Amino acid sequence: MNLNGIYASSGSACNSNSLEPSHVLKEIGLSDVEANSCVRFTLSNETTVEELEEVFSVIERFVTRQNKYLGKGE
Repeated sequence: MNLNGIYASSGSACNSNSLEPSHVLKEIGLSDVEANSCVRFTLSNETTVEELEEVFSVIERFVTRQNKYLGKGE
C-alpha cells in the first residue's frame, strides 16, 4: 500500500517493532493468525471521503490480485 501513498501497519502503534500479535486483538477473542492478519489505519479529522475511497479501491485491487494468485474465485 505504501507504493500507493497509503500508510498502514499490521501492528499497534505502541508495539510497532514487535512481531507478537496485538494483546488488544487477542483480548477481544481473535486467534494469533487473525490478529496478525489485521491492518491498522490512522485517520484524522482531515481525512477526506475521496481518500478513503482510494484506500478501499487499492485494497480491493490487492485482494483481487491475491485471490487470482492463490487460484481462488471471486
